[in-house]
Amino acid sequence: MSRNLMVLFLLMAIVCTVMSWSPPPPEDCKPPPPPPPPPKQCKPLPPPPPPPKCPKNEIYKKCGTACQPSCKNPNPICNKLCAKGCFCKDGQLRNKWGKCVEPCDC
Repeated sequence: MSRNLMVLFLLMAIVCTVMSWSPPPPEDCKPPPPPPPPPKQCKPLPPPPPPPKCPKNEIYKKCGTACQPSCKNPNPICNKLCAKGCFCKDGQLRNKWGKCVEPCDC
């Protein structure tokens, strides 16, 4: 009986050794992952609106002085950095009626 027990033990050792060397079950049994979503398409930005129309002797600036020179104050001291809008052309001053004129016409 001890011989049968020894054979059984040896047989179990061989089976365990063979099983430990065998590869794991294949992974292809799992379903494949879902495909990634398609990339989002960016819409192009619309063109910027045209600058506003300015009166005669004025030009539009995105960043002009916030304190415009005038007939009353041709060299204003201004602590504001930037303003957008219609400004007198270089060398002209704004008169008391809000029109841009040459300094000699003040």
